Amino acid sequence: MIRDIRDLYNRNLLSIIFISCLLVIPYSIFTLSMIEYVQTSIFIELDNIVAVFFIILNFSVLVPPYLYLVKKDYREEEIKVTEALKLFTTSFGYIFFFSFLFYAIGTLGSILLFIPSIIAALFLFLLPLYADKESIKESLQKVLQTLKKEHLFIFLDILLILCLNYLIWSGAVYLIDSFENNTFVYMLIRSLLNAIFLPIIYFYLFYKYRLDLGDHHE
Repeated sequence: MIRDIRDLYNRNLLSIIFISCLLVIPYSIFTLSMIEYVQTSIFIELDNIVAVFFIILNFSVLVPPYLYLVKKDYREEEIKVTEALKLFTTSFGYIFFFSFLFYAIGTLGSILLFIPSIIAALFLFLLPLYADKESIKESLQKVLQTLKKEHLFIFLDILLILCLNYLIWSGAVYLIDSFENNTFVYMLIRSLLNAIFLPIIYFYLFYKYRLDLGDHHE
C-alpha cells in the first residue's frame, strides 16, 4: 500500500500542488485564524470545544477534492483541478451539517456515556470518504456498512492519525522554536504541513476503505 500511495502522489504531484495552493493552504489559514479568534474571544464560552470542531471540519471538508483525484486516477481519466475545487464547494454544506450533528452528539455523549462519543467519532471520520455518493442516504448507508466491518481498524486509524499529527507538529515547532516567530508564521507552517501530509493520509484512507473507487459504474 505504501508503494501505491507513493506512486499515486508522484503521478498527480502537479494537481496536488494546485489544490494545495488554491484550497488547502488558504482554507487551513482561515481555520487557524478562526481558532485563534475563538480562543481569544471573551464572548465565546467553551472555546476549546469550538476549536476542536474547526480542526475536525478542516480535515473533513478537504477530503472531496482528493477523492475526485483518486477516482480519476484509478479510471485513467483526465484530472481537472477546477472540478476538484467545485466538489469542495458542492459537498461543503453536507459535510458541515453532519460533522456538526455528530460532533454535537459526541460532545453531549462524553458527558453521559463514552459509547455515543466513540460512535460519533467513527461517523465523523468516515463520512467525508463517501461524499461523492449520489445521495445523502446512500452515503450514510456506506458509512454504516464500513463501520460494521471495520470498526476496530477505523478506531485504530483515528489514533494513528492523531499520533502522527502530534509528532509532525511537535517536530516542526521544535525546529522553528529558536527563531522569532509570530502567530501568522505558525499558521503558515501548519497550513504547509497540511498541504504536504493530508493528501497522504487521504490516499491511505481511500486505499483502505474505498475499494470501489475504480468502478466505472459509480
